[in-house]
Amino acid sequence: MKLNVLAELNDENLDIQPTGHPNTIRWNAGHLYITAEFLLNKADSDYEMKRPEWAAFFAPETMPSEWKADPICHPGHHFRIGRTKRPNSSTFFKKTLESSIRNLCQMNTVGSLVNLILYHEGIHSGTIKTLNNTIK
Repeated sequence: MKLNVLAELNDENLDIQPTGHPNTIRWNAGHLYITAEFLLNKADSDYEMKRPEWAAFFAPETMPSEWKADPICHPGHHFRIGRTKRPNSSTFFKKTLESSIRNLCQMNTVGSLVNLILYHEGIHSGTIKTLNNTIK
């Protein structure tokens, strides 16, 4: 996620859920993180998910109002996706996806999956900005 969107947030607003909105800023940021981690791990078995335990909080169809515990995370500090070793981009993005993820996303290559992740990020980044402006 663009960290500048997260940097603009007021910590006090992260868990406010305005009327008419199904989730909070923290949920949207966490959802982006866990979705990207899950898809990148499925695309490249060498990619290790950093926070798989967050899926219980941020997977699709989860809601902060139903959390049994508090996810200890701050969007600006923890939601960084990355690897220590960069892949060879000339081959990595052309790599064919395994059938399980290919069937799930209707994508054939890692490059097309990364495009899906970026599209998904754009949707939720807009939601995060809207929530932040609504709360102000």
